Amino acid sequence: MLRWLGVALSYAQFLSSLHPLSGHFRAALGREGHLRGSVPVSAIAVYDTKLNNLCKFLNPEVESNPFLVMLLVLRAAAKIPGSVSISEDRRSIQRLNSYPPEIIQSLTEQQSSLPENILIEVIRIPYSAEKPVETLTLHISANGYYLDVIAAELGAPDASEVLVSRTVGKASSETRLYFWPPESYLLDLSKEPCARDACQFERSLNSRASYFSGQVIYGDAILASIGYSRRSLDLFYEDVSLRSYHRSLSYFICSILCSF
Repeated sequence: MLRWLGVALSYAQFLSSLHPLSGHFRAALGREGHLRGSVPVSAIAVYDTKLNNLCKFLNPEVESNPFLVMLLVLRAAAKIPGSVSISEDRRSIQRLNSYPPEIIQSLTEQQSSLPENILIEVIRIPYSAEKPVETLTLHISANGYYLDVIAAELGAPDASEVLVSRTVGKASSETRLYFWPPESYLLDLSKEPCARDACQFERSLNSRASYFSGQVIYGDAILASIGYSRRSLDLFYEDVSLRSYHRSLSYFICSILCSF
């Protein structure tokens, strides 16, 4: 894990490669202020398949608990000398040295097929079962970072506070749940979340989103189909309607019932 994470963070050409995680590093360069160049640990933990599989090998429980995979990535990053910088709140990672100017220049010269402003329909799933599931429209700049937009919709300060689920639905899908867990649940490098800790946040457990994803989801969640792929440097996105949400939910329920 250490070797692969070190290569991804230190190898400058990785920035222009067709890899889901490299898209997050490119987008992070457009963030402002102290966030410039910083990639949320949650993104690194989820969008690199090889890294995620290594985490599952080390601890099979990461399959159902997104907090654990973040913990493993943080511990690995802390052991890479001279390559990465971990933010004080331990929720973001960035390359320690600046990227070569020629790499940055080549990225700015690349033509994008995306419109300058992107409108994408997503689903908001409140943690309170008394509140209805509803559609929202996100406004995303082609040069912005979509995780920051999702964070703002959830009420989080920035993308580093947002956790990301595994894909929901078919394997080739980029549909995932995004959520902002309770402040005190976010990580400590020296401590693993346990069942006793989880009980403290039972009131904010999002039962509908947890059931839908098969993972532990806290707080309100946004279901969106958006991300980077191995097919293009551009951001991929498509609308998620209430109809498609209910259809996916029905398919998920049927697949469980058929397994008995």
